[in-house]
Amino acid sequence: MATAVFSGHSSNPLDVGSDPRNRPFIRKLEKLADDFSDDPSTNCRASSRSKGDDPEDEEMIDYDDDDESELLGDEGEEHRTADIAAEIEDLMRNMPSLAADYTLVDRLGTGTFSSVYKALDLHYHDKWDNGAWHGHHPPASSAHYQSAPRPGRMYVAIKRIYVTSGPERIRNEIAIMEECRGCRHVSQLITAFRHQDQVVAIMPYHRNEDFRPANFLFDPRTGMGTLCDFGLACRMEGPSSVYGQCFHTRATPEHPHGRALNRSQMNMDIESYKRMQRDAKQKSAMPSEKVGYPAHDTRPPSKANRAGTRGFRAPEVLLKCGDQTGAIDVWSVGTILLFFLTGKFPIFQSSDDTEALMEIATIVGKQKMERVAALHSRTFATNVPSVTPEGMSWANFVELNNPQYREPREPDRRYYPYYRSPLEYCRPEQEAENNAPRSSSSSPPPRSSSHTTSDDDADDDMGADAPETDMPYVEKSSYDEDIDNALDLLDQMLKPLSTERITPAQALDHPFLRDPDEPSDSQFAPHRYGEGVCGKWHWRDPVTEECIASVESRHLAAGEGVAIGDFPCEFHAAEFGFVDRD
Repeated sequence: MATAVFSGHSSNPLDVGSDPRNRPFIRKLEKLADDFSDDPSTNCRASSRSKGDDPEDEEMIDYDDDDESELLGDEGEEHRTADIAAEIEDLMRNMPSLAADYTLVDRLGTGTFSSVYKALDLHYHDKWDNGAWHGHHPPASSAHYQSAPRPGRMYVAIKRIYVTSGPERIRNEIAIMEECRGCRHVSQLITAFRHQDQVVAIMPYHRNEDFRPANFLFDPRTGMGTLCDFGLACRMEGPSSVYGQCFHTRATPEHPHGRALNRSQMNMDIESYKRMQRDAKQKSAMPSEKVGYPAHDTRPPSKANRAGTRGFRAPEVLLKCGDQTGAIDVWSVGTILLFFLTGKFPIFQSSDDTEALMEIATIVGKQKMERVAALHSRTFATNVPSVTPEGMSWANFVELNNPQYREPREPDRRYYPYYRSPLEYCRPEQEAENNAPRSSSSSPPPRSSSHTTSDDDADDDMGADAPETDMPYVEKSSYDEDIDNALDLLDQMLKPLSTERITPAQALDHPFLRDPDEPSDSQFAPHRYGEGVCGKWHWRDPVTEECIASVESRHLAAGEGVAIGDFPCEFHAAEFGFVDRD
């Protein structure tokens, strides 16, 4: 008997990777769900499509006409399929209003706090006003695909939040997703509603592979990424911690990573802290038998709201900084760049905070770690010989771990699913004949105007649509320039002091990421409400705090009235001479 494995989904509730091996079972699920819908005792409404209605049916793997009952293999997989059908039936029974507007097709994945299902939006084209969540990103923006028209059938992801989730957690997640409407490369909240103790959120369906479990979806065929999980998101607001208060400000629009305080602004006994620093330095010079932790430590524990993921935690996270900023995310992205440059993963893998600090100290040196600790009103002391005072540069660390890092690698066609014109990737002997410049080795994805998000597109293998052309030629001088820029960006992203770390906006303008022939990213960045060229014509209702635009005193939904770069919002475009910025 033939045995097929039902491809397991990621724990990410928004993982929408589509595996062809799943499709026979999905068809069986749909049949089971149809059987449920025929039962008048239930409200289940599942897909009733017949074979041939969906273009995905044409891509079915040929199993030599094996009967589907044989493809199920062992009984466990058959039970799994029945479980999914039962889940769909249970959701429709507990949320009966879904049946009128959505047709459930499949379960996309499950997580700790939710499950997500793929569904067909029955009234996308004739009932809903989708302008608020589509946004108005201009064609030159990398996020234009969010605003592009969606012809044909429209699939959505229905996220069912488990009843075990606390009400405040659910409220916070939905509120943050609503505030993020209009942001680029963020899974947009279409709507959310509740029936008794059941809460569901509706979001666009993405044909993506799970890049970073439970956080980020990336489609390598288009080069598009989407931030998708806000279950543990929180705002950087509220009172600062009192005990162990850091010597830097909180994040502000002018200083996204905070700034170091001067002595007059420090709200603590400076002389007492200096004595702590002197004691720490003296301990660093002592032999091992005289250095250690107190047997009964009576000091109050340091706590922080964010713990991070092992191997990606910034020094301020490990030091339990109570006023963390977005600099912790920049450090995490910097570690990913470090993986690419060294060709090794993981680099930092200690699960203990103290050992993790030592891993970083071994590279950056004791002196920098002492400065980092001082910024967060902590002390750093070690007598480990491998931790030198000066440490080494990140460039030296890369070279030690990857001596061939300046040698271009042969491009792999599987990782070049998007191509420019063949003339843009000319080999030296062809250059004179074609009179076309050679491209840098780091070919960017195409502009989003060429990206299609139609859900009727086939699930081709990565790179299957790439034309049969020569791979991009890697010129040594261009590659060296890319490496130099990458090392410079790495150094700025992995600054131990959070207040000195490069900001995301600055990183996007760095030579390693910015194409000099393209506009600055700031021209496509959405402004916060009330900012931008038309900000003076927006205000908030003093009672309800609703956002209002001056055009007929229109009350705005989340995602409306967003100015982007130098463009006004959609309600004031005509006043600035913009007829249609889409």
